[in-house]
Amino acid sequence: GIYETRNLRPCLILDRQESHLKEGEKSSDEIYYTVRLMNHPGLAENERIPRGVSYIVTKIPRRAVRFSDKLYTTDQHLENAFRHRMGLGDLFPDQWMDLSES
Repeated sequence: GIYETRNLRPCLILDRQESHLKEGEKSSDEIYYTVRLMNHPGLAENERIPRGVSYIVTKIPRRAVRFSDKLYTTDQHLENAFRHRMGLGDLFPDQWMDLSES
């Protein structure tokens, strides 16, 4: 469908709107975004947004947006992140450990 991974593009969120709908006795809250779409590596030439052109898309439902961290910004990349050497002990058979007998 339209929300499959192959259809995702990086984007810059410009605005967030909340919609409060009341239909009879049923009410629902929906969140919509306004975004500027960008290219990502590997797109075919006919799928790329041309240089100098901005694609602004409005009313994108929350279910169509996947948030992710920017590269190297998660806690594991902090200079003072907890790290501890992991010993594997006798996990591997001796035959695997002597590479010189090849």
